[in-house]
Amino acid sequence: MDVPQWLLSNPNGPLWKEQEQSLLLELRTAKNAKQPAVALLSTMYSRLQADSPALQSAASDLLQRLELLRSETPDAGPYTVWLSIVSAGE
Repeated sequence: MDVPQWLLSNPNGPLWKEQEQSLLLELRTAKNAKQPAVALLSTMYSRLQADSPALQSAASDLLQRLELLRSETPDAGPYTVWLSIVSAGE
C-alpha cells in the first residue's frame, strides 16, 4: 500500500473519497504555510491512532495543540509545529 492509500484509509474515518476531499479542502483553503502542514500531521496522527491503540491516550492533548497551531499567526516560527509534536510525547 502506498502512502496516499494508507493515509486516506483510516478505518475510524469516513469513506476514502470523503477523507481525500476533506484533506484537499484544508490544503487548498490554508491561509498560511503552517496550516497545510498541521492538517497533514493531524491526518497522519489520526491514521496512526487507528493502527496503534497505544497512541489514543495522548491523542486529545496532541489534537488540541494542532488546533492551536492552525490558528497561529503566519509569522510564528515554523519550529513551533515540531516543538508541539515532540512535547506531546512527554
